[in-house]
Amino acid sequence: VIDVAVSMLGVDAVRLGTPADAIEGVVPRIIVEPASAEAVGSLLEWASREKLCVLVRGSGTKMGWGPAPREVDILMSTARLNAVVAHRHGDLTATIQAGATLGDVNRALAEHRQWIPLDPPWADRATIGGLVATNDSGPRRHRYGAPRDLIIGVEFARADGRLAKGGGIVVKNVAGYDLPRLMTGSFGSLGVIVTATFKLYPLTTASRTLIVEPTNATDLGTLTSKLTQSHLTPTALEFATHPLRLIIRFESIEASVAQQSELAEKLIAESGYQARALSPAAEEQYWRNHTRFADDDRGALLKVSV
Repeated sequence: VIDVAVSMLGVDAVRLGTPADAIEGVVPRIIVEPASAEAVGSLLEWASREKLCVLVRGSGTKMGWGPAPREVDILMSTARLNAVVAHRHGDLTATIQAGATLGDVNRALAEHRQWIPLDPPWADRATIGGLVATNDSGPRRHRYGAPRDLIIGVEFARADGRLAKGGGIVVKNVAGYDLPRLMTGSFGSLGVIVTATFKLYPLTTASRTLIVEPTNATDLGTLTSKLTQSHLTPTALEFATHPLRLIIRFESIEASVAQQSELAEKLIAESGYQARALSPAAEEQYWRNHTRFADDDRGALLKVSV
């Protein structure tokens, strides 16, 4: 197996699996790092013909999701597929290879004050391919949606090695079968994502977070309903427990953030509660801590979207 892989990809792109590469205790036979879409296709075509089990890995932040594998012949790393292929800043779209991390991508897009507004756990390390494959998101989903709401194009390699494309490079694509959304959330079961094209948003210049501590869940629900039925546009609307808290975040230009925060405080005051605004430093620390639940491995992590 390793000899064939070396002949296809080169000696520097193939190595034997080690215990450090184990997924749920299963050590892959070989690790491969293809550097092009064509190499991914060739590898899949050969693996399919030889009936070899292939598992795809980006940065490995979600390798524990789903059932444990029984065997892994080939662990395909997307580490070398890590480029921003095209940033069409005038159209607010970008095409990115699957192995690029969200942190690196957003730092590159920030040169034109744009970004992909996703904030999943491990956002700096999570790869574009992994985000699309799992449709993972974070608190800002309330305003911007999940990857399936932002993706407009995809290129992937099928199990038979053929490369396929769906969608396009502009927000208004022609009608047709929505392959990008089909691939989003497919957990790698339909093919290996090579590139994805997203619609982008301008970077915001101001942010403010309000914290409310209602005495019971009923009041929390009432407050949430008031906020969602108003004209306010928070980027995040979360709740936490012990103690019970409602967390509201506004991100926009300074004038809009100030106005929306003031209106939100008035709505909350009408229900007999007082909102507490976090200082900029406390706000940054709060949201950093808010995502650390994903690092807690003492039990099961359940994600529910409604």
